[in-house]
Amino acid sequence: MGGPLLAIGTAAVGRTAGERPMRNTSCCAITARNRFRPTAPVRCRSSEGPRMATIEEALDIAVDHHASGRLTEAEIIYSRILEVDPRCAAALHLAGVLACQTNRLDTALDRLHRAVWEAPGTAAYRIDHAKALIAAKQWTAVGTILRAALALAPDTADPWYFLAMARHHTGDTDAAIAALRHACALAPEREDLTGRLALLHQQRGQDHLRQFRQSLALADFQSAVALSPAESEPAFLLATALLDSNRFEAAADMYRRALSLAPAEGFALHNLGITLSRSGRTDEALTVLRRGARLDPAHVTVRDALVQVLERRDPTEAALWSIEALALKLARAAAEVPPPDTPPGPDGARTRNIVAFSLWGTREIYTQGALANARAMPAVFPGWTCRFYHDDSVPRPVLAELARLGAETVEMPAGSGPSHGLFWRFLVADDPTVARFLCRDCDSRPTAREKAAVDAWIASGLPFHVMRDHVLHTDLILAGMWGGMAGRLPPLAPAIDAAADRKADRWQDQRFLAGWVWPRIQGRVLVHDSVHPGVGQPFPPAPDDPVSSHVGAKVLQLQPGDGAHVAAERPDFPPEVVILPAQPGRPMLAERPGRHGMMRFFAKDTYIGRSLALYGEYSDAEPRLAAMLVGSGDVVVEAGSNIGAHTVPLARMVGPTGCVHAFEPQRVVHELLAHNLAANGLHNVVLHRAAVGNAPGRITVPIPDYGRSGNFGAVSLGALSGEPVPVETIDCLGLDRLALLKADVEGMEALVVEGAARSIARFRPALYLENDWEKHSADLIVLLQGLGYRLWWHLVPIYDPDNHAGNPLNAFPRVVSLNLLGLPEGRPCPLPNLPPVTGPGQSWREVARLV
Repeated sequence: MGGPLLAIGTAAVGRTAGERPMRNTSCCAITARNRFRPTAPVRCRSSEGPRMATIEEALDIAVDHHASGRLTEAEIIYSRILEVDPRCAAALHLAGVLACQTNRLDTALDRLHRAVWEAPGTAAYRIDHAKALIAAKQWTAVGTILRAALALAPDTADPWYFLAMARHHTGDTDAAIAALRHACALAPEREDLTGRLALLHQQRGQDHLRQFRQSLALADFQSAVALSPAESEPAFLLATALLDSNRFEAAADMYRRALSLAPAEGFALHNLGITLSRSGRTDEALTVLRRGARLDPAHVTVRDALVQVLERRDPTEAALWSIEALALKLARAAAEVPPPDTPPGPDGARTRNIVAFSLWGTREIYTQGALANARAMPAVFPGWTCRFYHDDSVPRPVLAELARLGAETVEMPAGSGPSHGLFWRFLVADDPTVARFLCRDCDSRPTAREKAAVDAWIASGLPFHVMRDHVLHTDLILAGMWGGMAGRLPPLAPAIDAAADRKADRWQDQRFLAGWVWPRIQGRVLVHDSVHPGVGQPFPPAPDDPVSSHVGAKVLQLQPGDGAHVAAERPDFPPEVVILPAQPGRPMLAERPGRHGMMRFFAKDTYIGRSLALYGEYSDAEPRLAAMLVGSGDVVVEAGSNIGAHTVPLARMVGPTGCVHAFEPQRVVHELLAHNLAANGLHNVVLHRAAVGNAPGRITVPIPDYGRSGNFGAVSLGALSGEPVPVETIDCLGLDRLALLKADVEGMEALVVEGAARSIARFRPALYLENDWEKHSADLIVLLQGLGYRLWWHLVPIYDPDNHAGNPLNAFPRVVSLNLLGLPEGRPCPLPNLPPVTGPGQSWREVARLV
């Protein structure tokens, strides 16, 4: 929000009974005279000529002058009165008002302070004193003065408004909102007050969003909409918060409301299109996005969204929008004046060629991708060295293996990955020992096509190189597809420190490249571009790659042929595992007997399938805890059943008189779930091929490549492309009992709980919810505690030394499943050593250090 949200008007503000109206009172208003004490006569000039007047008569004459704008005459009389009676509170007050109107704040504050001292029981004097302090921006003093004024006149709106202003300027938005609510309650007809209250709710809601407190943000935006129903901005912000919380139907309705108030608002059309696409309504999404593109020929993000939605559906149209999007970005960049070139330093020390990567966290797609690149790069780029910038979150065995493979590792400040990690690889451009550098992504692999392009760049003699090789490549510079000669840019490190933001999205590195790097390299860069005519050269001829369809292709799942890994990471399956004959177009399946029966699984599933293969079980501490919470005849709901590794034991626990409702939206996974239940003779499970949410509707489920290695239990819903599936709520099941609600739905656990609110209130079941999305954790904890539940952390190592197979090899070092156990107040925890949840701000990382 730009500028102050609360401000003082330029007209007189309020007057008490018997007071004459005034004009031109910019800061303070004349209010009733109090504690008038006639003492000696005052010489005044009237229509009858000079005469002696009482102080009361003199004040009347001065007020006439003051109200008519004859400020000099009024001030002369106020001064004469104060010469006669320096303690005359009315004269001190009116003289202070006049001084404030004429911008002599020191004089105004002195006289108003003295007026309050002489008449401490007059609320109006204190209010005008506060208004003068506001003009002087002495915000802390304003609050002190107004507390006393409100004790004298609690039913007046203006002092509450001024108090809100002071609280806002001292950074206490909560207190500002509380004060302004009082003002609105006292003067509900004043639209200026309700409008400013709406703005404060908007500001606080945006602050909540930046801190990932979605539920609090939603409440503030809802208040803003209620206060300003005719304004589009509050509706837009509420819709965006709903979208961020995966409440697609409600978000779409609110975007439509915003558009009804501002029909040509491009960002609302863009976001509505994204919402409809994520909820599986692709045709409606395309209609909205195309309308947004027609209404605003310069709207880049709506064109990018059209490319994403159309990429697979209509590649030809996607390419047209891609061309338009890049052209707009290039036109904007061309309008900027490029800074002067930075002369290169001495080349004698620059002898090394480096391929730079950023690496933080433990996700296998990046850690194993780093190892794969460390193996592949030397073969594709002889003479180049891989360098990995990393922080302390990367597992030490991965760093050791990178070093063994000949890669360099550069340690960055601890914990800085979320804020600076995307930028680290760019720092290679500052290295005085480096001749040329390439910036690349851990989740892609080098190809012959890329090598041919790099060779062409080196031969060109130009200092920089950029590649675009897909319709989605509409950025000026893609963070993992550019390179250059080191030392040809101003120092990047200070620019990165200024740009990096822990709370920014994952595209902040490419915005930095577009805004800071591109203006400094355009005109001296070789661009290879296979999609956008006229903005680069075609890629040189090169053999096709069997894995990567284009340069920079994301390897969303690891390839089994990536090479040998750290010894414990890819052990062979034991003989108990049978690899089933592959069928055309179907994923490779395997099966083995396990702790809970015969289980069939995806042979290339890197977590559930791999654990079942090696140990005959998966995260079995979870069903062991469930056995302490449910028994024969109970009803259990499991949202996110996957292939049934936990559904099978749950069904055995409740027995033939009980029932399990199992939800799994992925079609291929759902089919495997049904097979495992049938193979184990379990007929007490109701299968739902649906997602679970807080309202019925539809949502898009991505379709992974099950033929490649990947974690098929970690598929997030609401993608732009995929297969639409229904969304059901637990309350709509019409249950007559419920003992356990279990949910593992990739950050959407709060929606599951909201859609089960009536069932939870009626049956008070045990709750067992995954909680490994830090940005949603606080809201989930607040939601559950608000339902009257006590919470405990349940951190379950995937590897159990007492596993069913007796396998001593830990293939999942330091990998845990992060869950919350919730029980109604008064129900004891069955595992006395579980750490309790101390509050919404507690992170699982803090707990992990304790257990």
